[in-house]
Amino acid sequence: MLKLATMATFVLICGSAAASSDWAEEMLVATELGQIIGGAEVCGHALNVPKVVELMEAKVAAMDASARMNFGNWRGLQGDQLRQMSEIERTAQCALQAAMAGKYGLMP
Repeated sequence: MLKLATMATFVLICGSAAASSDWAEEMLVATELGQIIGGAEVCGHALNVPKVVELMEAKVAAMDASARMNFGNWRGLQGDQLRQMSEIERTAQCALQAAMAGKYGLMP
């Protein structure tokens, strides 16, 4: 009986950790995509529109509501944040966003 209880506890912990890991990954992807898309115009990045649509339909639409909200928040805030940065900060952030856009195949 103790062995069964121990196994059940292990399964619950592992399942919870896996779910937490999936949520954290969704939040990271939502943040990155929100920053890339929200800052593209200020950074002067032309994104691959069909690929953006594909990612929105395949990834973001399938995320849980909190991750989708996180995407929307970052998308809405990123342009304003970039405009408030110093030139070197903006240059660094835009370079990072270009690299991240490449990671997702969003650069033409």
